[in-house]
Amino acid sequence: MKRGMAAGLVACAVVLAGCAAPEPAVQSGSAPELDPNAIAYDNLDFVTTRDRVYKDERKCEGLPAGFGPKIGMSTQPISGYGAGCSFTEPWGSLTITQGPPAYRQSKQQHFSDYWNGNVYMGSGYARRMILLNRYYALMAVGKSEYGTCLVVVDTGNVEPLTFRASPPRDQAEKYQRQDQDFPVDDVVNTICPKAQQAAEKLLPLIEPNGGSRLAP
Repeated sequence: MKRGMAAGLVACAVVLAGCAAPEPAVQSGSAPELDPNAIAYDNLDFVTTRDRVYKDERKCEGLPAGFGPKIGMSTQPISGYGAGCSFTEPWGSLTITQGPPAYRQSKQQHFSDYWNGNVYMGSGYARRMILLNRYYALMAVGKSEYGTCLVVVDTGNVEPLTFRASPPRDQAEKYQRQDQDFPVDDVVNTICPKAQQAAEKLLPLIEPNGGSRLAP
């Protein structure tokens, strides 16, 4: 069990009556707010049949025009060689994706894979979250010299919306030369907030009434 997940599960075991089952999905209107106690549950009944909220995950054109400053970015977005829309900022980089890497369909991972620890087993840090009161999400930092933080968001599609933030490349190269991992606490305190901020600001732009429990 990963740090951050364990506390919620222990609390659920001690005060079982306070742990509510996930709310049913709604068919129209605004997505319901989620019970914060849901972070204690494995294998939730996730909605998986909604369309992607990021329609063309290989190009920045799949996201709203001029959205960069609205999510805290100071540079122009770049459509990379692979999947996603990226920014190179003074603090590091941010890439937004939804779906598997373009080069290999077998790399597809579902939100439940992240939520249940099947992707980031052995990571330096992982924490389940409720974003904007309506989205299941996972924040995770792997042990590596790259110092990458993922904020993975369940939008009701089988493939999560992912915000990948990393420090500047030269910092990663320094740890690589020293054969050391980037300090996880530094990533959690300085890089993860960039990914979380981007997620919390972009989601209302692309689906104002959306959430994890909104049925198609």
